[in-house]
Amino acid sequence: DDDMLLMFNGRPTGGDVTFSLPGDPRVDGPWRLFLDTNYRTPMDVFPRGNGPMADPGQTYRLGSRSMAVFHRPHSVVQG
Repeated sequence: DDDMLLMFNGRPTGGDVTFSLPGDPRVDGPWRLFLDTNYRTPMDVFPRGNGPMADPGQTYRLGSRSMAVFHRPHSVVQG
């Protein structure tokens, strides 16, 4: 199963929020944007898994009154 990350911003107009993407870039793979309701159709959804990528620890700015969904393949660290 993929890891999913959901971000919500209920602030009014002009109230962008910056989120830090979770994980350790040394062991976790990159996040890939699946949905951001701040963008206009058809650039708001990437159903084929071809959305922009972001590494763990990077920040993502989410517009006011919007939500974003990121996903990545579940990473299993073997020791």
